[in-house]
Amino acid sequence: MENQKSIRSMRGPIADKIIRSAAKHAKNKIIDLSAWRSAKSYHERLQEFHLEKDLSHLNPLHAIYIDAQHRIVDFVEQFSSLPESRKLNKNYEKAEDTYMPSSPPMSPLTKSYFWAWASFDMPVGIKRETYATIMIDCCKALGANSEFIKILENMQQSRMGLYIHEGSDKEFVYLRELYTNEIVKAHVACEYFGAVGEIWFARILPDPLNHFDYSVVFTTPYIIIDCPLGKEVKGDFRKLKYLEKEWVEFIERNLSRDKYKGMQNAYYHFMKYGLNQLYWPEYIFQAYVNFQPNAIWLTGFPDKPESLPHADAGYANLLEE
Repeated sequence: MENQKSIRSMRGPIADKIIRSAAKHAKNKIIDLSAWRSAKSYHERLQEFHLEKDLSHLNPLHAIYIDAQHRIVDFVEQFSSLPESRKLNKNYEKAEDTYMPSSPPMSPLTKSYFWAWASFDMPVGIKRETYATIMIDCCKALGANSEFIKILENMQQSRMGLYIHEGSDKEFVYLRELYTNEIVKAHVACEYFGAVGEIWFARILPDPLNHFDYSVVFTTPYIIIDCPLGKEVKGDFRKLKYLEKEWVEFIERNLSRDKYKGMQNAYYHFMKYGLNQLYWPEYIFQAYVNFQPNAIWLTGFPDKPESLPHADAGYANLLEE
């Protein structure tokens, strides 16, 4: 996966306001003992929580990201009580009410997909701040460990991608990203190994510290199949595959090259943010076909409502926003 630099050139106004407020309180000579005791108690509970979380059974790279995920959740829980979080909270709550993330059959948006999208791909404001960018800026201001910040930055810079399955062994899946043709050797956290020729829609996190020679598929993969709508499918539906060419054409007709410097940046922005904020969550919601515990099947193209099993007039209107 390309090492895409953050599109943010400087600290955003939300993070800046929080950091300035914290600095102001730090200079205050009067200590609120009640608030101090409350903060100390909360910190101790967090420490106990992290100590109790045994991640030794996980792949080591996956464990690094799961630990970071827990700490992002801790930060968001605290940040969400501040008035500065209002815009992000409003968008989060609206999307949560719409998609009810859990797992199929209740919702094709898994909790892990929705959490990553809401944390990293749901920006607000002119500086496009997310829960994660605000945490990163606060960590930098507080002088947090540089390796931990690097892990957070990797997660923030991550995005969903479209990949062709090129093969697997007993440990890893080998995926080639459409459009970039970059080969990724990946540990699949949910242990779905798939089949050659499958098209995967997945979030892949690379090694942030150069300790490993592989990446990790962080969430349950979405497998996109050519499932003919309104027709009876004979045999194993999972063997229905789109041609790679069809998805490359989809990407090319939706890239806004004029807006970004180079095709790679245009592709990165499109796969991370879509054409509007709900573009990719809505696609998953409308394209759902079937599932098993470690894989979810979709069909159709986001820009062709007639190819999606659940699309209605509302979806067509969303595309036009």
